Amino acid sequence: MSVEEKKVIALDDIHLAQKAQRDRKTAELILRRLQPKIFQVIRACVRSSPHAEEIGQAVALEVLKSLHTFRGEASLEAWAGGIAYRVSMKTLKKEREWELVHTTIDESAPASLTTPEKRASKQQLYASLLNKLQHLPSKRRTTLVLHVVHGYTVKEIS
Repeated sequence: MSVEEKKVIALDDIHLAQKAQRDRKTAELILRRLQPKIFQVIRACVRSSPHAEEIGQAVALEVLKSLHTFRGEASLEAWAGGIAYRVSMKTLKKEREWELVHTTIDESAPASLTTPEKRASKQQLYASLLNKLQHLPSKRRTTLVLHVVHGYTVKEIS
């Protein structure tokens, strides 16, 4: 493919991206065109994650939100592949952080208690704590676990 042909394709992609910002059908066409590349990148990044479909949806939304930033310096496929990579890595990082929190709490959960009432009370408290931790933003959750569970000082964490 000649340099001239690449320029024409890049211009076509830029015009297509601009039109997709205003036209839903064009946006759907772009997503159908980019879907194979997006899922290729996701599969390469997350291999065994049960969240591959959710990541694909997040990437599709990010692509649509970011179309205005497309400048034609690479093909739409390459550009969307970069977005797919960033979203996949961010999701994997969050999964690893959550697994760390979950494992840490599981290890510190009491194994045996004296009475069934106390055990039920502790289990209820434990479930409530997990629920509250799950809803914290990632940075706050990590900070809290480092301080409360691992005993790091505020200075060490910062």
